[in-house]
Amino acid sequence: MNLLELPEEQISEMLRSGRLAVAVLGLGSVGLAVAAVWLRAGARVVGVDVDARKVEAIRSGRIPHPEEVVVRTLRESLKSGKFSVTADGAEAVRSTHVADVIVPLVYVPGGPNFTPLDRAIEVIGRNMRRGYVVIVETSLPPLTTETRVRPALERLSGLRADEDFALIYSPERVLVGRAVEDIELRYPKVVSGAGPRSLRVAVALYSNIARAGVLKVSSPRVAEFAKLAEGVYRDVNI
Repeated sequence: MNLLELPEEQISEMLRSGRLAVAVLGLGSVGLAVAAVWLRAGARVVGVDVDARKVEAIRSGRIPHPEEVVVRTLRESLKSGKFSVTADGAEAVRSTHVADVIVPLVYVPGGPNFTPLDRAIEVIGRNMRRGYVVIVETSLPPLTTETRVRPALERLSGLRADEDFALIYSPERVLVGRAVEDIELRYPKVVSGAGPRSLRVAVALYSNIARAGVLKVSSPRVAEFAKLAEGVYRDVNI
């Protein structure tokens, strides 16, 4: 199935009807909320984390998250089979249509540590197929999607962004403790793509999630800078 070739209405219907499967890579507090939001929109979700103990805890229903709506959604979805968790990212990518990357980016002396992001992108690049959709939500320095993520995915997969697969950058904008409300109700969803076809897929997906609307920007670097500027604005005010 090539999502790049489907009309927006069909992509939306696939999501709402549960025929769309999403792999969420990174099951921290934000990643768990993102998984819950995809489930609430109708998708089937495979959660992926490299921490085997975390995976086992979530699988058994011990959801480490402060929001009751996240805990309830994930537990109910585990029971119904709509949500599963694994440490095997390769199999998760092969069994889904979309990968949503929300791994941490840690700043250390000398600059950001891209290791978790690079590992997630490598798993996706080696296992995705034509028509796949890659979304990155991790907060990134401007130009990271275009100069680091895109070249790695194209090299590993042998495919081309916006021609063979969709590449979307859409930064998370949440406060842990009210993340579901932030994503679904509070803020417009900023979306960007590697090209117009990727952007069209982003709009088709997030228009079913963000009731405050979808805000299209011209490139991933604009979306990356928008998140950076928002963070600076909040820090200055605090």
